[in-house]
Amino acid sequence: MGDQMPQSEERLLQTRRALVDHFSAIPREADPLSLQEALATELGRSEAAADRNSESSRRHRRLLRIIGDSIAFTVLHDHTIRTLNRHPSSAAAGLSTQGDDFHFVLQVARKLADSGYIPVLNDVTNLLRIGDITAVSLEHVLVLECKNTPLPSGLPSAGRLARQRKRGSDAVQYLRTSRIVEADGIREAISIDLPGPDWTFLARLGRDLEPRQDGISAALLDDGDGLGLATIDPELKSFNALLKQLLHLVSANNPVIATSLDAIKDPSWSRPSPLTYPLPPWLRFALLENQVLMVRMIDADRLCGTEELTSGKVANLGVSARQGSAFTVSLDVGDKTYETDHALLDRVMYTPTRIEAFKHALLASADNLLAMSQAADPSSEAADRAEQRVSKAEDEVRLAPGDDIAYGTIYRSEHPTAHMVVYEPDHEDRGDISHVAWDADTQENVAFYRSGIRIDIDPADRRRLKELRLREAKPPVK
Repeated sequence: MGDQMPQSEERLLQTRRALVDHFSAIPREADPLSLQEALATELGRSEAAADRNSESSRRHRRLLRIIGDSIAFTVLHDHTIRTLNRHPSSAAAGLSTQGDDFHFVLQVARKLADSGYIPVLNDVTNLLRIGDITAVSLEHVLVLECKNTPLPSGLPSAGRLARQRKRGSDAVQYLRTSRIVEADGIREAISIDLPGPDWTFLARLGRDLEPRQDGISAALLDDGDGLGLATIDPELKSFNALLKQLLHLVSANNPVIATSLDAIKDPSWSRPSPLTYPLPPWLRFALLENQVLMVRMIDADRLCGTEELTSGKVANLGVSARQGSAFTVSLDVGDKTYETDHALLDRVMYTPTRIEAFKHALLASADNLLAMSQAADPSSEAADRAEQRVSKAEDEVRLAPGDDIAYGTIYRSEHPTAHMVVYEPDHEDRGDISHVAWDADTQENVAFYRSGIRIDIDPADRRRLKELRLREAKPPVK
């Protein structure tokens, strides 16, 4: 079949508007999976079009996947999205060449949806890179690879498939325990009680914007802490007027600025999609298309502060290296200095989160940050303790709560509507059994893998795994 005809910009715009309206109707009038199937169809059409390499087509696909990201942001914690984004490849997988393999992914997703999960198709997102499906229930998350092949007789110990399985297994282990030992040190997730965005403030700006003739709406969240919206015209008159008004309101010698366009041009787990903002559909769409720009302006000096910690040490928060939207926040505790992750600052710069509340949250987390840094320092006693024992109260207090999450690989079964799920048992006494195969149709364990070799379980003896003292993981598909 030849390439499709080039797509007009008007048709692409109308298609995206319909998809944004679909997203806005979830969950009352639409469901997430039908939207993702529509996204996949449109992505495949764009990839096959004659002008697939044009700037317009590439932008179209990026915006389509931002709609997919919006589903992920709606059902997943941003830390989970960050972890599932850790992949050597930064490019989204193409759909037009996957053929029957992607149809198999859709088949699995539909069965998950029928079982009560909300499946996220990773290939219709910019951000989810580990697994083919991330499925979410009320308390449980599944990360699933989908292999359109029969259950293998052996699991590879090297090569691409082995690396893929290890990435998924490591990601889930980290999310379950909030700690993992990597080649370059110990990675931990610590608890920080961050303030939430004031969405009512942003919604009020949106209501003020709609009837205004000058195309701008701005106000202060707090002293030195401003937010505004501007309609985009060809000469950028409204945008320039908004900057002028924010500069007057914030009144900073060296203001720091960020815009919603950053989140559209460079999607990131730390910059939530504007479609997830609780705003009217027209405004969500306008932000996605850069027809309306959200502008954040703060006086970075407002993040400076001092606080005495529960440990008795004094924490000092300071700001340096300010340029545009880039700046560094340093936390001094005793004789140590720590620089906060830029992703933490994104919470302030790309949402209506008050900097005063954010500052106090960072200062309150200094004890946990200090403990984490000591544990990650190979020369510290805390690091020695972390290597010697997996869990003790004084070590765990700084860690974020773990997630109820599992990783598995789904294979074809002989029955066209059933699947085989291969997962790692999570009992410490599993011996040399690395994986278990579970039949989603009969809901029984049918095989296990020892040293990578499959050993089938006789149908009359499928309770054998319990005799081997293996506690079954929660079945990935009910």
